[in-house]
Amino acid sequence: MWLLDANIDVHLVATLSDLGVIADTAANRGWKALSNGELVAAAVMAGFDCVLTRDQLFAESAARALKLYQNFAVVLVTLPQQRWPVYRQRFRHAWSISAIVVCSQNSIIFQKNDVDVCLQPCYATYLSVMWGRAVPVTCYGALSQLVDSAKP
Repeated sequence: MWLLDANIDVHLVATLSDLGVIADTAANRGWKALSNGELVAAAVMAGFDCVLTRDQLFAESAARALKLYQNFAVVLVTLPQQRWPVYRQRFRHAWSISAIVVCSQNSIIFQKNDVDVCLQPCYATYLSVMWGRAVPVTCYGALSQLVDSAKP
């Protein structure tokens, strides 16, 4: 089950459902006012596997909680915010190129322009394969991005 941070469009819950992913929003759970660390703890206790966020400093601010919950993933979504119909189309296109897949290893794969990049440290477990190529990268934890490079 995936959690959408307060900065992710709530309409994405339905889109993820269409893609076979059970998701809910932090706002729907009454967690909008929680700090990032508190949000991670609440999400883990409620059975969530990951949080999708636009907050580039989420992993840093939640580092203490992520140390405790090393199988929890933080997914940094960097698709530009746009009106919902356009955003949905771009999200689905990016997904068709590389679906977000939560895994159980402390590793990261993020590829942009065919370059493997280990992003900022966090204590999470995440795998994303961009451009259909998977090359594991050992990391302090894992953070992945659904990137704008996957434009339709």
